[in-house]
Amino acid sequence: MKNINPSTKTKTSALQQFTNPARLLSIDTRRTDKLLRPFIAELSAAGLSVPTAAADIADRAYVDAVLALLTHPDCPSALLENLLTIETAALPENAESIDEAITRLLPNVNISNDPLERAMELFFLHPEELTRFRPAVKINSHVQQDQTSPANLNTENGTLNTGSDLKTENRTLNTGLITGPCSLITLLNSTATTLSRFVVLPAHAADTLALWILHTYAYQLRDVSTYIGIESPEKRCGKTTLLTVLAELTSRPVVASNISSPAFFRVIQETKPTLLIDEADTFLQANDEFRGILNSGYTRKTAYVIRVANDPGLQPSDLNTENRTLNTGSNLRHFSTWCPKAIAAIGRLPDTLSDRCIIIRMQRKIGSEPCERVRNLDGSQIRTRCEELIKNHTALIRSAQPIIPRELNDRAADLWEPLLVLADLAGGDWPERARRAALALSSAAQDHSPIGSLLFDLLLLFTQLPDNKKFFTRDIIEYLASLGSRPWSPLTKGKPITDLWLSAQFRPYGIAPKTVWIDHQSAKGYATDQFDEVFRRYIPRSEIEAKKAEIYELCKQRDEVKPAESIEPDQKAA
Repeated sequence: MKNINPSTKTKTSALQQFTNPARLLSIDTRRTDKLLRPFIAELSAAGLSVPTAAADIADRAYVDAVLALLTHPDCPSALLENLLTIETAALPENAESIDEAITRLLPNVNISNDPLERAMELFFLHPEELTRFRPAVKINSHVQQDQTSPANLNTENGTLNTGSDLKTENRTLNTGLITGPCSLITLLNSTATTLSRFVVLPAHAADTLALWILHTYAYQLRDVSTYIGIESPEKRCGKTTLLTVLAELTSRPVVASNISSPAFFRVIQETKPTLLIDEADTFLQANDEFRGILNSGYTRKTAYVIRVANDPGLQPSDLNTENRTLNTGSNLRHFSTWCPKAIAAIGRLPDTLSDRCIIIRMQRKIGSEPCERVRNLDGSQIRTRCEELIKNHTALIRSAQPIIPRELNDRAADLWEPLLVLADLAGGDWPERARRAALALSSAAQDHSPIGSLLFDLLLLFTQLPDNKKFFTRDIIEYLASLGSRPWSPLTKGKPITDLWLSAQFRPYGIAPKTVWIDHQSAKGYATDQFDEVFRRYIPRSEIEAKKAEIYELCKQRDEVKPAESIEPDQKAA
């Protein structure tokens, strides 16, 4: 077994377990690789490479290669800091703290009883939990003496008193967040945890909002600025609290419980904010102009309104906003509506607006869901780290083309693309978490499609009577009335279904009633082939999946699905 070179031992002397050949042999090579991989770029720049294991179980050649890397003079300091953090967390005196964190954050994960393995698992999934165990100072590749004493460290002003016996370069105090290549994962985990501390959120909302908060610092690098729609069935469900938390964490927040159209586009033009709109249900429904402006503002190319400028000294040559000069000789001006927005309302947002939002549906918290008071939140560290990380990854964010789940429709794909860029850049489990959230929240949003539900009910009628190619309007109305409460029921406004109401629902799709003959009788009605294209294009997949699941459950209850022949609801069409 290769021994550690004494000339390079100084920078790794604090490490005990990761420089112990016998200990390295006991660690799954996939875990060791996961610790080394984030530093590939730095290692390559130093002429080093990550060892490749022949199997999951380490052999002596692999261990020798890892030791050679860790003891090399150019081994990245951030890597050594991470390893020392894990070793410190695995000390016996920290066992209770680590066990509590695992119980709280990873209740369903089966983890070894080995202290180092437990610390590594927590580091991989929730690295922010290990910040308290990080070295007091950053390890530097050119440290010539490893010993420090309390006299060397001035904790009041955050500097080191480096006497002649301690020579360092650029040594700094830990700021509380894990630094180095894993810091973006740490930031997202920390943000998601912070959100959950102060607000009771539905599934996937904390991950989504953590990505969106980071997006507010990077939205100008992409072509879509993602909207968040916050809905609740009634008051006191946490909407305003959530907006308050977002105001503490996002970039240049502007909070408004009511805002006029002119103020809306002027504040965006002048401050490029993150706009947080509360109580939208009190003024949005009756304001067509404001809804139209909101609808336009999520894509860069369409995020403009044209107004007459009130500045009497304004000249046509001054009216250039991103090369959009109006050569009219008048005081017409383009105003930008381009910025991230979170819009909160009791009830549903207007359909055209909700279609442009990632919808988060809040629920009133119960006694077993305690939250901290928002007044205890200080988001300054998260804000600072967001700004720094976006600056460091500008080129990657601007050019990235993430893989979009094919289940998302075009609008949902546009909304999620900027967030998936950030998740992929972070790495770890965030790409999977982000796509899981995208599918879950998009599916939930599609569940609220009144006209899609109406079309689906009509499809079921046609399917039940496959030999009928025509239907009288009165028969369709009788069938729909027999269904009771359905997602499309609010469209009737509590009134009976009539032929005029039905034709009004179909008119936007180019479908109109006509005279049809059935069994020698004629009346107004519809032919089934009038709906073929509309069914294909406008029935949400969520309606089909729900019906398939319903049929599957009915079949199981009737013992019509035998164990050997059982199928999952998504494996066979209804």
